[in-house]
Amino acid sequence: DNRSDDAVYRQINTWAKAGSSDFRRLTATIRSMPKDEADTVRATLVSRMGNAKPSNGGDEVFSPAEFSTQWNGLNRRAKSVLFPDAKHREALEKFAKVTDAMKRAKQFENYSRSGLVANLTGSGLVAFSGPLGWATAAAYAGSTFSMGKLLASPRFARMIASETRLRPEQAGRKFSEQLTVLATREPALAADARGLQQFIEKALNESPMRAAANEEADGRREPPQ
Repeated sequence: DNRSDDAVYRQINTWAKAGSSDFRRLTATIRSMPKDEADTVRATLVSRMGNAKPSNGGDEVFSPAEFSTQWNGLNRRAKSVLFPDAKHREALEKFAKVTDAMKRAKQFENYSRSGLVANLTGSGLVAFSGPLGWATAAAYAGSTFSMGKLLASPRFARMIASETRLRPEQAGRKFSEQLTVLATREPALAADARGLQQFIEKALNESPMRAAANEEADGRREPPQ
């Protein structure tokens, strides 16, 4: 029932807000839940924290800027209760930190998919060249898969928080391979993992990085005799 889900989300979110006087009630409620139910609450919370208000009667879409605003508004202790997996919590903090910085800079607004990725990877921001950068670019591109649903997975969150020394295109290829493994290990996320893969592949194929690589390769070829 969507109405009951909404009520649960609103109540948990209210208890988790910074400055809330109901932290103890939140703790007692989450700890009293069976694991599956608590996991569902966490997944719902992550997904809905990124829901932008629908415009023109359209469906709600995941908004990185909205997610960072909502995440930063949660009580620090409440985050520990809601997300006891420290690696998962750290990954969500990283995602929120990056998207909050981008929101403030307004540097990546109104880009096409290829333009967004080119700007992201060519900006000199080395930290963005790995899975976190690709996930952030996908979230800003407004793709059809559920970024909120993926972020609710501790396994996916750890993937995007991992560091890399690979070049952006290589990092994108490796991330795509990791998503294949994720789809196998978490069947409920298979469709969303494949949707993110499709975004990565399309962005790589359209990116000026590939065009530059092709031009470089053409320059090395001997002219026809």
